[in-house]
Amino acid sequence: MPTEIEVRDLIKKYNEAGSYLRLFGPVPAHQPKDVQKEVAKNAFRTMVRLVHPDKLIGLRDVVRKGGEEIFKKLKEAYDKAETAIDNGTYHQRISSLPGFTLQSTLSLYKLEGDPLKIGDFSILYQGESEGKQVIIKVASNPTFNPWLAREAEILTRFAKEQPSIAPWVPKLIESFVIPKDGKHYRAVAIEGSPNLISVTDLIGYFPSGMEPQDAAWVCRRVLAQCGAASMLGLVHCAIIPDHLLVDHVNHDPVHIGWAHAIKIGEKVTHVIDRWRDYYPPEVFKKRPAGPATDVYMSGMTIIKLLGGDVTKKSLPASVPGKMASVVRKCVADKPKQRYHNGALAMEAMTEAARALWGKSFRKLVIPT
Repeated sequence: MPTEIEVRDLIKKYNEAGSYLRLFGPVPAHQPKDVQKEVAKNAFRTMVRLVHPDKLIGLRDVVRKGGEEIFKKLKEAYDKAETAIDNGTYHQRISSLPGFTLQSTLSLYKLEGDPLKIGDFSILYQGESEGKQVIIKVASNPTFNPWLAREAEILTRFAKEQPSIAPWVPKLIESFVIPKDGKHYRAVAIEGSPNLISVTDLIGYFPSGMEPQDAAWVCRRVLAQCGAASMLGLVHCAIIPDHLLVDHVNHDPVHIGWAHAIKIGEKVTHVIDRWRDYYPPEVFKKRPAGPATDVYMSGMTIIKLLGGDVTKKSLPASVPGKMASVVRKCVADKPKQRYHNGALAMEAMTEAARALWGKSFRKLVIPT
């Protein structure tokens, strides 16, 4: 029987997919179309088994009804995916909702109707303004307005106080309020960027784990996010696969998810249920968080990226000992046993990678 979290995660994946590639996963580009369809169909079968109405009995009504609705939609989506494979458009972004516009005092934003992503506090839309790519984050509920306001404040601080880090965090365009149905929703506009994929995407492309040599530079970017947070006196509190974007062409990172950040020494008040295994023991013991808290979450993200088991903190045998030692120290139970901050952890990861593979640049090849 599926758990409520599994059903909610599948509903979220369907709503955010935006393309058949992101919904059913990659298909072998150089194989016959029948083979490609069978690969996509296997993914489809796994999904519909999870949300088959007979297996949803006993779940809360709201989850059960959501699962039943997705069960119906998946069949239609797979039929269209087969057509997309025939037409060569399987990878292209699809849209089922009409686009819309948002007007602020500074600019007019033309946005796609389908969400780019549904976050923990906001819904993200992709679009353009004055010919430039933008992403608009809109609070999913007015009660989340303060979280988005905090994120806008942190992005502004990076631009003013840490110009050396600013290129690697989203560039804030503006923060404004949208009136709707007698309520007000906070919106944050940031610059968009091509070629960016999340670590979550990478895990999806490499379900058995990335090759350690290919993953090394991504691991360094994950750990760098801890360092960026501590430079502002913050704990990011949500360094999970969703919150690091990387450019697979030039390896540049973009660190996101700053709405969760708190000051060093404060206690974490919000845990993302679907990433619960990534949080360190001190969070659940209601103890103050610090840079070592972020180091732990980074280590868990790296374990998942390498194809390990997060619940057991285990790594595949293919991960070299020097690299594995760095990761294990990141996820030690006690904060004092970990690297004290992201800069030290990143330095250790860099030393391990160079000892193993030198300084050579390896182009990351994403499966088609």
